[in-house]
Amino acid sequence: MLLNIVGVRLAIGHTLYQSTVRVKLERDLMDASVQAGQRGTVGCDPYFIQTEFELIQSEVILGKVIDDLNLNTAWGAKYAGGGRLKTMECINLLKARLHIRPVRNTSLIEIRVYDEKAEEAARIANAIAEAYRAHRFAQNTELSKGGIRPLEERLAEQEERIKQAQQKVEKLRAELKINDVPASADSPAPLMTADALRKLESLRIEMKVEYDRQVILLTQLKEIRTKLRPESLAQAITTALPDTLLNALLEQLSNAEQRLATLPKEYGPEHSEVVKAKGQIEDLHSKIKERTDGIILGLEVKVHSLSNGLDNLNQQASQAVTNDILRASQTRPYFEAKRNLDEPQRFRQILEMKIANEQVEVTLPKSMMVQIVDRAIPALQPISPNRPRALAIIALGVLVDVAGLGLLLGAPRLEAKPTPA
Repeated sequence: MLLNIVGVRLAIGHTLYQSTVRVKLERDLMDASVQAGQRGTVGCDPYFIQTEFELIQSEVILGKVIDDLNLNTAWGAKYAGGGRLKTMECINLLKARLHIRPVRNTSLIEIRVYDEKAEEAARIANAIAEAYRAHRFAQNTELSKGGIRPLEERLAEQEERIKQAQQKVEKLRAELKINDVPASADSPAPLMTADALRKLESLRIEMKVEYDRQVILLTQLKEIRTKLRPESLAQAITTALPDTLLNALLEQLSNAEQRLATLPKEYGPEHSEVVKAKGQIEDLHSKIKERTDGIILGLEVKVHSLSNGLDNLNQQASQAVTNDILRASQTRPYFEAKRNLDEPQRFRQILEMKIANEQVEVTLPKSMMVQIVDRAIPALQPISPNRPRALAIIALGVLVDVAGLGLLLGAPRLEAKPTPA
């Protein structure tokens, strides 16, 4: 019986249509930049979708839809006997007909609207999507315009700083009698030719790097020599300083040791071949030690030579620097003032580019933050009443009732037995 009642209610319910509009959401790049400054990185906002759902259902969006579609009057005639409904009353009615859900694994959302008329449901759904898109666009535009005014004020301040800095530069140039060529440079011209000084300094730096590298290598090899056997020292040397002869000696030693490991098994420990192999290994050990000592001695000589050459180059570079310091001290105020002028000029260029970009973004946004992918269209069939489902439930209820009645009629009757006297 209960199934029959449910089926009848579904069959005689009010006609209700559903229309759906699909919208693609994108984060505002300006908002992402602000969050990046606060958090250090641009991450995913777990509340972004839910926040946008609440925005769509807010008075800002729904109130605009109600005004555009004149729902105060239309629904007032329908539900309030011809009177005009208040905006909040219309919003409550609209929320009851509205359902928003995300499309799984995408940045799309579905805005569903239910109404007794298919055309009205589609019209309201599209109006909500349009109002939401217009709100996000206007919000981004207002933020961009609000960012231009402070930039323009800062640009005016930079222009004044540049003007004062230029006056100071021209005054120092006249006082120090600096000609046009040094004036166009960023620092005083050295007395030594630039090429000669660069070559001298480059050679000094290269020699200093080589000297430091050789000193470190020599020191480490000497430490290893006190702790490890000559063979281990030779292995370290061949890694840092490839040496063909030392590699060959190590290879011969390895082969001789492998041969010595097998000979006693074949001939016995006192055999002449075994004795010969041992002698060969001792000789290789002696040659390896002599070679490693020679390499370390050669490194010592090389380090000493590099040290003397580096001292000579340092003396020449020091003399050149001393001469240039005297000249630089005379013209330093001018070039400092010139550098102080370059900084606000570069900053002015940055401000001008930023203002131009902001102006372009106001008129031509880079991307639509809200894109209507699929517009709502009037539904061909209502979602309620669902008569096929209602008939199926009624039929199921009838079958259950018939089956229950059959069970009741077919059950055997129990007769009372007489009580024995």
